[in-house]
Formats: sequence, C-alpha cells, structure tokens
Amino acid sequence: MDFSQWAYGVGRLADIWMGINMITVTLYGTPSCRRYQRMHKLVLDEAARLNLPIQVDEISETEQLIQFSPLSLPRLYINNKLVASQNPPKVEQITKMLEQEKA
Repeated sequence: MDFSQWAYGVGRLADIWMGINMITVTLYGTPSCRRYQRMHKLVLDEAARLNLPIQVDEISETEQLIQFSPLSLPRLYINNKLVASQNPPKVEQITKMLEQEKA
C-alpha cells in the first residue's frame, strides 16, 4: 500500500465518521479520448446538479488498463458497479445510479 492509498483510506474513514457518504466514481481509459471526456463531464454535471459529494478516480496507467479489452474502454464505475463500457451512458442512467448509491 502506497501513501496515496493509505491517505485515501484515512480520508474515507473521516468522511464516514463525520456522516459524509462520498460516492466513488472510477473512470478507466485515456483522458484524451472523446468518449472518456464525455463520461467524465456527464458524471460531474449530474453530481453537481444532484448536490452529491463524489470522488473521481481516473485510471489511465497501462498496467491497470491491460486487464480490459481495448474495445471495452473507456469504462465508468460508480461505487465499484459497472455503469458504462465503451459508450457514454445516458444522463438518466447516471442519475439513477447516483441516486441509488446515495441512499
């Protein structure tokens, strides 16, 4: 475990202790990809509209991307649940997942 993983864990414990239920959004892919950028923007916009606290983890290192077929990238996860693979989801789908995870 490196320092960033440790710090993330400590931060999550503090959020839980303070009653803040942070939703974790993970994006796998290349930030220069148009579909990746669209997924990123959709999630940020919907979380802001719903006034939900989220943490966005962007995974773009080759060592971590090789576990997926290149044709399935980019990938969007909300709290470790796959929401979209390859194509950006509809806004309604993101809204539904964020609201489910909020509860």
